[in-house]
Amino acid sequence: MNPNHLSPSFSARVQSQQGGMTIIMALGLLVVMSLAAFNLSRNAIRELSTTGHMIQGNKAAEASDAGLDWFIVWASPFNSASAFASTAVGNLALAKAMNDIQDPNWYGALSADGLLANASRTWDKAALITSQESQIASNDMVFDNTNTAAVLQATNSGGNPVVQRFNLQIRFLGSYTPLLTSPGGKAAGDTNPLAAATQDNFWQVISTGYAAVPAGASYIRYQQRRELIGSMPRAQQQAH
Repeated sequence: MNPNHLSPSFSARVQSQQGGMTIIMALGLLVVMSLAAFNLSRNAIRELSTTGHMIQGNKAAEASDAGLDWFIVWASPFNSASAFASTAVGNLALAKAMNDIQDPNWYGALSADGLLANASRTWDKAALITSQESQIASNDMVFDNTNTAAVLQATNSGGNPVVQRFNLQIRFLGSYTPLLTSPGGKAAGDTNPLAAATQDNFWQVISTGYAAVPAGASYIRYQQRRELIGSMPRAQQQAH
């Protein structure tokens, strides 16, 4: 058949079919491009979410490290003595725990001070020191040691959306008598090289750090844990 002699109606049908195919192809390309854009946006959201989790996890890890640092400083018998001299400090609970565990009646002493880690494990010489969450904070990792209940982030009226804190579990592992460096009972370690001591105590310290992000009336909490095993000169028994 000579194409030049096609009827007008047949030519119109061919053009209509070609136009329909063009529309279908355009719609197909639009769907493909839409799916590609959706996948890209979903990946971007996932990456942002992962980055946010990593940042908050790092904040929790920093808080757990700060808990170990705080223990090392305030577990010193010479530094903890200042806690008993002034009860309006956040390290009073740690000073009590260090002395309670060394008390012959350690279970009763820890129970009376509300520091017993686990009432069902009467053989476990462990104390639990918990801190408080407060959204009134001026800076990450700047902790205020003047609160009588716990160590808190430094407070002001501005507020910080992420709240960091740490809880400590300290466990008594035993004692040993070190070699004396000179007559008079001087022992190595601690901040005072002339301090008299005849015995060091071994401790296991587990610091659990938290980064709490406000979510409505509650928090989304990120958690990291650090552990330290070390020794400290035996603390002087304090009356409290």
